[in-house]
Amino acid sequence: MASPRDDAAENPFLSPADGRSMRSFTADSKNSSRSMLPLLYTQGLLEPQRSGYSITLLLTSLYSTLCSALFFIVALIQPKYGHVVSARGRFSPSSAALLTAFIAKTVELSFVMVFLAFIGQVLSRRAIQQKGINLASVSMRSWILQPGKLFSGWHSVRVAGFSVLGVLSLVTAILSLLYTTAAGALVQPQLRLPPWEHQMLAGQVDGDFSSTLKADKTCLTAWPDVGDTQWGGSTCLAMKWSSLCGRNFIKYMSAWDDQAAATNPAWMSERLLERKPISASLDNNVTVTTAWLDDHDVATESEKAGRIINNITIAVPHRGIPAAARNVQNDLLQPEDLHDGGSYSIHASVASFALNALCVNAKEEELAPLIYTNWPNAIPMEEGSKSVNWWPILGFPEGTNTNNKTVLDDVFGWKDETEDHSRARPIFLKYPKAGNTIANHTQVPYELGDRPEVYLLGKAPDNTTEDYFLCSMKAGITTSCTTRYNASSGGQSLEAVCDDANGKHSDDSAIQPLRSSGDRAALVGWRDLGFNLLNSLSLNNGVFDGDASTARIFTQLQLTQPKLNKTLPSPAEALLSMTTCTVLDLTQNFPFQPFSNTSADDFDTPQMQYFNASVRVAQYMSGGEKSYQKALLVVLALTLLINIFILIYFAVLLRIKLITDLCEPLVLFVLGYHSPPSDGLFAGRPQEGPQKRDMRVDWIVKRKGEQLVVVGMGERDGDLGGEGRGRGGVGGWFRMRRRGGGRGDGDREEGSPEGLRP
Repeated sequence: MASPRDDAAENPFLSPADGRSMRSFTADSKNSSRSMLPLLYTQGLLEPQRSGYSITLLLTSLYSTLCSALFFIVALIQPKYGHVVSARGRFSPSSAALLTAFIAKTVELSFVMVFLAFIGQVLSRRAIQQKGINLASVSMRSWILQPGKLFSGWHSVRVAGFSVLGVLSLVTAILSLLYTTAAGALVQPQLRLPPWEHQMLAGQVDGDFSSTLKADKTCLTAWPDVGDTQWGGSTCLAMKWSSLCGRNFIKYMSAWDDQAAATNPAWMSERLLERKPISASLDNNVTVTTAWLDDHDVATESEKAGRIINNITIAVPHRGIPAAARNVQNDLLQPEDLHDGGSYSIHASVASFALNALCVNAKEEELAPLIYTNWPNAIPMEEGSKSVNWWPILGFPEGTNTNNKTVLDDVFGWKDETEDHSRARPIFLKYPKAGNTIANHTQVPYELGDRPEVYLLGKAPDNTTEDYFLCSMKAGITTSCTTRYNASSGGQSLEAVCDDANGKHSDDSAIQPLRSSGDRAALVGWRDLGFNLLNSLSLNNGVFDGDASTARIFTQLQLTQPKLNKTLPSPAEALLSMTTCTVLDLTQNFPFQPFSNTSADDFDTPQMQYFNASVRVAQYMSGGEKSYQKALLVVLALTLLINIFILIYFAVLLRIKLITDLCEPLVLFVLGYHSPPSDGLFAGRPQEGPQKRDMRVDWIVKRKGEQLVVVGMGERDGDLGGEGRGRGGVGGWFRMRRRGGGRGDGDREEGSPEGLRP
């Protein structure tokens, strides 16, 4: 049989620390009262020392503290990762998720590791300092390693759960269960839409409105050179706009079909602001939505004027915003950067185009001063087929004026040419027949002040009314609206956002419009575009009774009552749906702030112009998306606090000098094996394990000979000097005994079969 010295050599944590300690107990009898020496001599066997394990434990605690601090800060500030976590960034979304999960798991494992070491040091020091610990305290380790023990072994929780160390252990057990979940919810990058934030964006501009409206040159850049220097540009525009503008009109008309009317949608209303907004298409992939600028009530204005008045103004969003959003200088995440899962919204404080259409019903005699064929000095046209070229060049020779007063002067603001050339009255060749329209092509020289409007005269088909209707169209610039652009893999939209009925800007991004004093100044240069548009859509074919299909559909919308039709658009709405394409097609590089101190001469070469915007870009970011997920922040905070406390305990209080963890299962097994049986420590049978009453029994570690042993808190040293005769005891748990007796002279050796019998 091995001697006690051999056992001590094999178990260094149970052997004397030096020779002096060995001599202090070898002189005493094994059965004397001094065989169980107090704390001073017990520490000789468990002298705190710095080792590779203690340094590793400190580094583990430091790692757990730093990483938990990092996770807590990240969850608190919710950073946006932008291009860092994207298809072209340093981390792909899957790599970022994997890295976060890996760090969270290592923090969880290191946190449990250092806390178990902390519990072991606290309980071991209490045991050797004769302060006493119980089995319930030792079972705290299983609470953390096996959280199910909190329910299956709830008796230990009742005993030790209300102590300071017990509460700390319970909290740690819960934190170890929830930490990975909390990190996944609050730290792991997730694709989210952050709150709106203000940002200065830049876009390329290369001219003001007048230079941008060189429509023929713009169109010919994408048109083959056929050598038609005179009519090539206008022909290109006619072909282009007949498709673009005509498609917008057809799409708008199709929304008012019978099926939609049967469902009685809210936008089929007599109130303008509630009606369906006018939409268009930009570059065949961006849906453009305009906004109503004024709430002109048809009934009220018609009553004042004594005739039906249909006056509508819309705001068209700035079409340069989509190009600016993709400008590399703005560095915005595009949907393709997030594997087509991203999206963004921009609310830009830029100028918008304002388009106005004013349609007025008038009787034949009221229009007589404006009809050329009614003039006594009118030159007759020889061939109707030549009317387009003949009118107005030959039929309206130099010296002819338009100073014929009408009852419509106040409605349209007309004046004599001698008073204001820009407000001169329009002249039409003749009355259009039913279902036809005629455009006004007369103008005064530019140097005298050209009018900004283009006019269209029409009459409803099938003699549904005796009245004609005269419409004016013009374009301007408004600064009372903003432009909102949304882009995602599902599509793009561009819309104007203007003040609501209460005068408040209905933009949830809190971006404010420019609101310049030059708001809605009419643009003279747009008039030529208006004429090209009417020609391309065959709305001037009434000059030679062309019976164009577009004109027939359009004239069927003529109002016969002083109110908007709930199931059909009004003539003004229809005209605006056609004219929207003119400013969308040709104004991509129009300045964002047109009333700044710049002119056309300043744009010899394209330049960057900045504008205020509110931006919301979907990107990977940390932080809980739902409000209830914020509760998991407590888990990260408590884990950090406990880590800091344990780090201070190891580094400052213990100075990395640790003793053997006596509560570690293998060490506790050896202690129990060498401990003597006791009559009063644990009364239960060892094979049955600890009972409920055993959980409260305090025990300590003392020294017996060359070994450390576990004894009861209240037992005297003299009573513990022998081998022990009572039933139970920690030593008895690890040495199976026969039922009904302690280990005495009559017991068989432990290695015999009978000695193993319970």
